[in-house]
Amino acid sequence: PAPLSSECRVLGVPKAMMGSFLGKGMTNLVRLMEATNCFIIPLRTQEREGASQSMDDLLEVMFDREKQKEATNDVAVFGRPLARLAAELKIMVQIEEKFQGFNQVDAMGQSEALDNSDGLGVDRVWLSENFEQPDFPRRRSVALAESAGCMVESCGKLVLLGGRKDARTRGREYLQWSSAGRLGKKVHVPDVERRRDAVQLQVPRSIAQHSWLFEQLNKLGLE
Repeated sequence: PAPLSSECRVLGVPKAMMGSFLGKGMTNLVRLMEATNCFIIPLRTQEREGASQSMDDLLEVMFDREKQKEATNDVAVFGRPLARLAAELKIMVQIEEKFQGFNQVDAMGQSEALDNSDGLGVDRVWLSENFEQPDFPRRRSVALAESAGCMVESCGKLVLLGGRKDARTRGREYLQWSSAGRLGKKVHVPDVERRRDAVQLQVPRSIAQHSWLFEQLNKLGLE
């Protein structure tokens, strides 16, 4: 029915990975639905003739979906807005793991692809190095998500930030500042004394640039 169109999100999944996406006996899909509290339905592609054409037209109107790439199959994600967003991020990561660069908007190698909407959306940020440490998967994602108040998923150099615009903006700032040191960049937080989400402390000058201090601050942030 038409009212369901506002309660779902339609995503394109590469046909080449639909088998692993669904899993044997739909086990992978069931795990994803349980993890995100969503109901996910693979949509079948029908031949556009006779009754099939009218059914396809109905689906296009109902879901108001954007034109998908030729090599993808559509899946419809139903659930609460935040649950749908969580599922979308996880699906994007699964695709990126199989097809590196799938989430890139173009071939120009941009470092960010931002959602301009004020409501729920997804910002994509590419770092110069992998975001997570192999020995501690999701450790940095969890720390960033809890501090910034947005959803965070990552795959290699790609970091996905989900939520409302203010949370995503804060997440991008925190990501930039927390990654600067290990990426060889200088950390600069403008107007830190005016920020309501920050506190400024003084430390002895003798240890201000000591590696020990940076190690301790990094541990504290992850804790």
